[in-house]
Amino acid sequence: MADLICPFCGNLGPEGAPLCPACGGPLLTAGTQVGPLPAARAGCPECGAEIPDPGNLVCVECLKPLTRPQDRAAGTRRDAPRALLLEFPGGLVTVPPGGSAVLGRDPAISDYARVFQRFENVSRLHATLRVDHGGSAWVRDEGSTNGTFVNGVPAVTGEAISLHDGDLLRLAADVEARVRLGEDTHG
Repeated sequence: MADLICPFCGNLGPEGAPLCPACGGPLLTAGTQVGPLPAARAGCPECGAEIPDPGNLVCVECLKPLTRPQDRAAGTRRDAPRALLLEFPGGLVTVPPGGSAVLGRDPAISDYARVFQRFENVSRLHATLRVDHGGSAWVRDEGSTNGTFVNGVPAVTGEAISLHDGDLLRLAADVEARVRLGEDTHG
């Protein structure tokens, strides 16, 4: 029984597995000299050019960002993380990756209270938004009086609802914003 080792991350892999379960790199039998990768390499997803070094961050031909094996395994991308952007009638709410925001009219509770001040049907503590580091977003109604809705579907108090680019988020009867997931502008 030969141990298989990943030349990229050093983890051991199961016998017979072609790829490392930790990073997605090709597995080699322990003690094998690490040399050039086999000729059958993945090409650039943008232009199809050969990728001479799997550690490249950009394509040598078109200079577009590349996804590394460990990023593919984790389900992330090498480009900028996605922030949640919501343009409500009272102003913009932006939530960076890894961040959250409380929506409501009470300035002691919500940093965005100014956005909702003129809407008395929005609760003082209405809803919470969250974006994970990978850019997945959700909203949770916090027991608001007049409800939180995603694409017209009412949220159940305390339960997170996933938000996707293009969704319509509504607080109460008429405070709406189109969900935009874009590059994090906060650096």
